[in-house]
Amino acid sequence: MQAVILLHTNAEGKKRYDDSWKELLPPELIAYVGLLLLMGVFKDATVSLQDLWSTVDGRSRYNAVMSRSRFVQINCAFRFAIDLHDQNV
Repeated sequence: MQAVILLHTNAEGKKRYDDSWKELLPPELIAYVGLLLLMGVFKDATVSLQDLWSTVDGRSRYNAVMSRSRFVQINCAFRFAIDLHDQNV
C-alpha cells in the first residue's frame, strides 16, 4: 500500500507543483501519516494549520516533524490511485 501511495502521490505532486515538488519518500510519508494521527489524538483536526504550526502559540510537535508548507503540499498531492477524471490519463 505504501508503494502505491508513493507512486500516485509523487505523480500528482509532479503534475501539480512541477519542479518545486520534492519526491515523497517512505520516511516522510510515515511522518505525514503520523501527523494526521496526532491531529486526531489531540483533537487538533478542527484547528487551522496556521495555528498548529504557529511559532508563537502553536504546538511544537508539528514543527518538529515538517514545515507547514510541506505538509500542505503533501496534503494536496496525496493520492491512493490515479484520477480517472484527469484528461491526461
